[in-house]
Amino acid sequence: MIKFIRVTEQACGEVRLIPTSSIKEVSVDGNGSVVFDGEGRFFAKESIEQIETQLLRDEFAKAALVSASVEENLLPYDLAAWAYKTADEMIKERSK
Repeated sequence: MIKFIRVTEQACGEVRLIPTSSIKEVSVDGNGSVVFDGEGRFFAKESIEQIETQLLRDEFAKAALVSASVEENLLPYDLAAWAYKTADEMIKERSK
């Protein structure tokens, strides 16, 4: 499964998803983190920790979806919101 991170292109402010496999370098400057992808473009994020938290949140949401298969009272359109709410709770618990 391909993992993506949400970034903001510095030149035009466009928000986009890039695959983590295309990341060649992440560095920190005065404004946050700069991600260089395989095409040499660069993108800004607030911090390296935010990138890591976003990836962790997606992993936790994926794990929550697996457990949702035993939940009988969740409708399909509720699954994503439930999975990310559960992921946020996992991250909160993990940081204790």
